[in-house]
Amino acid sequence: MEKIKNFFKNFNLYDMIFLPIALVSVLTVSIVFKSDALSIAYSFIAILSVFFLSKGYIFAPIFLICQYLLYCTQSFLQGVWGEFFLNLAILTPLQIATFIINIINKKKNKITSQEMKVNSIKWKEWLCIICAFGALWAGVYFALRALNTIALVPCTFSFTFAILANYLTLRGNKFQFIAFMATSICGCFIWLTPLFQGTANATDFIIIAVTFVLMFANNIYGIINWNRMYKEQKGKENFILKEKTEEI
Repeated sequence: MEKIKNFFKNFNLYDMIFLPIALVSVLTVSIVFKSDALSIAYSFIAILSVFFLSKGYIFAPIFLICQYLLYCTQSFLQGVWGEFFLNLAILTPLQIATFIINIINKKKNKITSQEMKVNSIKWKEWLCIICAFGALWAGVYFALRALNTIALVPCTFSFTFAILANYLTLRGNKFQFIAFMATSICGCFIWLTPLFQGTANATDFIIIAVTFVLMFANNIYGIINWNRMYKEQKGKENFILKEKTEEI
């Protein structure tokens, strides 16, 4: 009971408003459009994972892993091969690695807080990231085109931005949320394209598109909150360093 109290103790006004509204919205849309159980499960897990990640909770990668595996299943059933391979072969392993690294860092540094460590990235690494992003985009585009993937361009951007976002999560960088925002926009196009083309009905795709919109909104909060976390963690580090210097 004490752990539950401490968990909700960290909730601010935004948290108490966003989470219930997001979950109720997903439930309402699923009832109205009679969505299938898989889509509903994915949407609920996705909302929780992006919310916990924006809060910086150390267990957030576990929810992301569940989200990616459910998304894998949905992509496989709809024949969206780019999204299927991306989530199964790349994003899930990245989040497994993220969780392991966070646990190791927590034990190594004897951290009592449940917050993930926020890191900055130097310009040399950013340069490597940008070059890798361009090369990856070109490779993914031609690979997905060979597979006759629907919504080719959005799928390509979704693929590359998702890898970038998850890499930045692994590195503990706040700009992961900008990449996640781009991924959410691409996701909306991907899942609404069959609807606009008349090859699918709304019940299959609307709930996932709504989920991406809600995720986009929460990612804005994520970058704001992680910026706050970075300043607080940096302040604590400087305070500890100052104390050690004075002792010497």
